[in-house]
Amino acid sequence: MRNRKAFLAGLSLVGVTALLLAGGLMASNMGFKLNFPLVGSNDSASISGTNYMGMPYNQQVGINNARDLFLDIGGVQSISQHRKFDDLFEFYTASNTSIPPNGFAINAAEGYIVKLPDNTPYVVVGSHDPGLTVALVGAADPGSISGTNYYTHPYHGVAANAKDLFLEMGAGIQSLSQHRKFDDLFEFYTASNSSIPPNGFLLSPGEAYIVKASSNVPFTPNHY
Repeated sequence: MRNRKAFLAGLSLVGVTALLLAGGLMASNMGFKLNFPLVGSNDSASISGTNYMGMPYNQQVGINNARDLFLDIGGVQSISQHRKFDDLFEFYTASNTSIPPNGFAINAAEGYIVKLPDNTPYVVVGSHDPGLTVALVGAADPGSISGTNYYTHPYHGVAANAKDLFLEMGAGIQSLSQHRKFDDLFEFYTASNSSIPPNGFLLSPGEAYIVKASSNVPFTPNHY
């Protein structure tokens, strides 16, 4: 069940230029395979083995729920999903002797928290959907307590850092934050009309970021 990537093996890339980018990303306008190393708690670079992983805008066939993703990665302690309506988390975990039912749905362009004990090389497979609008839900919406969203930046997004993304998302965005594996704290970026700080943290393919919004922001990221 692990890393079931065979569905792209027969794709024809006629008329498409494939790119090998830093970080192990092989991409085209048809699909991509992204080497996304999940860092475990047994690695000195991570305190708890917590990884913020983003899903593609068109995700792999067969990855529909937490159970699918859990089995596809292998060696995972838990996968969790942030719930906007109460700011709590829904968890999925399993063992060799107990594989619970499906768990929560895995949605395109959303971020999930993956915890595991050992480093695990994982390949994210998918493609970009330029017509997909990410619905960033603000605190003013009754469906969200704090306006917290777990956002996936596309692998070929134009924004390279927190400042770029903040300005591209526009009015209604309060802050962006990035989880740091080495201390389990967060690095924040925020700005205002009177103060635009320098670049902030870099954006990495496959990583999920926390976006806090005051009002609903429909966002279609610019891409190359």
